[in-house]
Amino acid sequence: MPADALNALQIALCSNQRQLANLDLIEQAETLLRDAYSRLLEANVDSVLRQLDIRTEHVASVRAGNDLIAIVESEQSLCGLQHLADAALTRHTRHAEASRQAIAEYQTARQAILKRIEAIRVAIDGYQRACRPGQ
Repeated sequence: MPADALNALQIALCSNQRQLANLDLIEQAETLLRDAYSRLLEANVDSVLRQLDIRTEHVASVRAGNDLIAIVESEQSLCGLQHLADAALTRHTRHAEASRQAIAEYQTARQAILKRIEAIRVAIDGYQRACRPGQ
């Protein structure tokens, strides 16, 4: 019976160590995907903001003229780009928040596994000490 208990503890230790290694691999893969998507979102925000700058300059030059139709059309175009910029910034902000949350969840899961590993190691050590003759 004593060897069975020690064997079970060692199996539990190996299992938790594998869980930790798997968690690390999954987190690394997910981090790569999150980072790539974040770069895409940042590029989109940059592109929309550049377009917004160009459109703002265009609107300013159109306002200098007397063509009311051109002024209205340029203002509408500017408004549309402002909505695109707002949507791009919102997506980027939501993604950043989701990334922070995912990182926190991985840290919590990692800490839980590390606590189990430490508890199992303590149990193995205590069990081995108790089984030593003369102690």
